[in-house]
Amino acid sequence: MVTVYVISRRRDYPRQPVAGLVAIAQRGAASSGSTADASHYRGKRSPAVYLPTEAGAVAALYSFIAGKLIYRELSWRDAAQALVRAAQGTATVMVILGASSIFAWIVADLRISHSVAAFIFELSKEPWLVLLVINLFVLLVGLFMDPLAALVILVPVFLPTAVEIGIDPIHFGIIIVINLMIGLCTPPVGYLIYLSATIAETRPETVIRESLPFLAALLIALLLCIFIPPLTLTLPGLLNN
Repeated sequence: MVTVYVISRRRDYPRQPVAGLVAIAQRGAASSGSTADASHYRGKRSPAVYLPTEAGAVAALYSFIAGKLIYRELSWRDAAQALVRAAQGTATVMVILGASSIFAWIVADLRISHSVAAFIFELSKEPWLVLLVINLFVLLVGLFMDPLAALVILVPVFLPTAVEIGIDPIHFGIIIVINLMIGLCTPPVGYLIYLSATIAETRPETVIRESLPFLAALLIALLLCIFIPPLTLTLPGLLNN
């Protein structure tokens, strides 16, 4: 939010007056047709549960129905063009994932993660230092590897020993996920860059340049989470109690 505010002020983006409660209610009512209400699942014995891919498919189908039958603003030509753009974006991501999978196979086959883990835990027993070094390694791996593959390869190697030296598993997990998320936004793999460039119909170099302030903000947030564990552990602690 701070990054968005600073950029908006420096570039003098146009500002709109604050909407009142009446305007918010009117806009909410106008957009209600494009919002699926899942409240009717509550209390049933078998509530509907979607995985992310399934949820995306359901959302796409519902968006088509809303645009075609409710708002009547979506033409068959627009739908066909949207499918073509989606196919182009998917193809871009899949090519990058293919290259990332090769790197993941090399890391797993050569047991690089095991060697790095042994080196890190021999280096120091201080939890904060171990966590910092693990983060640097995971951040580097995230530049070249798909997050799911990285989680499967790295977490079983690092987590047991990290817990032994006093690192909370929730703290460890959140930080690993943040690291890999940052990797999705950074070259050379960073397929979110190429997906964003495809959606915005611009060059990846432009997306990278514009995302640098946000990457800096993410790195600052990561460091805060590393060195101030209550930021990640307070809420889970309250829920567990």
